[in-house]
Amino acid sequence: MSLIVWITLTINFNDPSYGQEQSSENKIPLTNEEFQKRVKSKQIGPFITELDLALAKSPNDISLLGIELQVSQHLLIHQRDTGVERIRNWIQKLNQLPRSAAIDKLLVAGVFNATIVQDPKLAKEFIGWIDSVTSRIPPGENITQTNLQGNRLSLQGLTENRDQVEVQFNQFFTGLERLVADQKLPVAVMASQAMRYKSLFWATHRDESLKKIMLARRAYANFLKQPVVSPTDVLVYIQFMTTLASEISKDLPKESYQVLNELKEQLQFVQTKLPQEQSKGLQATISNIEQGLKQLAMAIRQLDLIGTKAPPLIEAKYKDVPTDVQKQLEGKIVLLAFWAAWSQPCLKSLDRIEQTRKEFQDQGLLVIGVTKSYGMVWDKSSKTATRQSDVPIDSELDSLVSIAQHHGSQLSIAILPEASAVYDAYEVSGIPQLVLIGSDGLIKLIKPGLNENQFKAIDDEIRKLVNQ
Repeated sequence: MSLIVWITLTINFNDPSYGQEQSSENKIPLTNEEFQKRVKSKQIGPFITELDLALAKSPNDISLLGIELQVSQHLLIHQRDTGVERIRNWIQKLNQLPRSAAIDKLLVAGVFNATIVQDPKLAKEFIGWIDSVTSRIPPGENITQTNLQGNRLSLQGLTENRDQVEVQFNQFFTGLERLVADQKLPVAVMASQAMRYKSLFWATHRDESLKKIMLARRAYANFLKQPVVSPTDVLVYIQFMTTLASEISKDLPKESYQVLNELKEQLQFVQTKLPQEQSKGLQATISNIEQGLKQLAMAIRQLDLIGTKAPPLIEAKYKDVPTDVQKQLEGKIVLLAFWAAWSQPCLKSLDRIEQTRKEFQDQGLLVIGVTKSYGMVWDKSSKTATRQSDVPIDSELDSLVSIAQHHGSQLSIAILPEASAVYDAYEVSGIPQLVLIGSDGLIKLIKPGLNENQFKAIDDEIRKLVNQ
């Protein structure tokens, strides 16, 4: 969300108008490019020290004040309290300077970018900042006025009656639609405000959120049909659509897929209208989107498995798995952990899987580590695992048990032929992956790529199952 607006309204500190009021004193040569370089190299502290020294010599230098704004906004995101205090002092400093077009422009942009941060504790102060700079907006600056109005509404939604704010936001957005339709505002403003509405009302007004987003998508689709579209407009469109796809992927993966696919098709159309060099650059983005579509398609197929009968582990060989479970995954709560003994992420996950096994084993949970036959051999003396050819299945099963125990886990083992179709049946796109099956034999959850939030979801679902 913030990235979209940032690109739309970030001030160009190389604008010649700023140079007219810069001090002629010799000063430390600091630039915004140097700051971004320091951000990437994680050497911000020394840069801030240099900047403060430069500001002490030239406190009214517009260029340095602009860079100070960039620093403050970076701290606002990464060190909230420090950033708020710095930008608060920055605003006070600019308010004390003589009025000028450059100062007004910088102050308005600074307040705007700062108040993108949605923090209930700061909302009232941020609203005050917005109100304080309203008179500094030059006549005809519709983009700035509209975006600040949207900022103010979103901040009101954090502290005031949400229903009343929703009514105001609907009225605001209706007017915004007309301005975009009359080409008095760019589509990017409408798109950013649709996302702002979503951030406020997704939980309570999902249909209305999607309606506003759809209006922005349609407006963008029409806009991109113009004979000439600037690369900047394309970039902002990409950010809007990818941000949207990411934010709704958890709740609405199929809709997220549709958004990304629509983006791909639009970019392929735009690509034909760009110069060759820019067209090549856009192709890399399209390729990344195609990879994202593949991942989403896999996630959708995994979701479609929820509530279906768990496929049997055909042709598996077992270690410490009850005979009745070997015949069918039913009668017990079963957690399948798809893993491989050569995979470091899998080995690192074994300890956390063991925590779940220990917590619920007395309540009927069976944890089965499912892997393929890779010819794994365990060397007891060196405590290392290697892959070899022609390793008997029974020997590999014993090795897998030892490997799991060495990494702190007592899970049972199921080993499949390397050509087994079971991985496809469970839509295993990567390992590790957990699949939770209820005692009714139905799949309850699928969690690929394990992290603590996913383990928590698994544990919570197991608690529900054992208490049924």
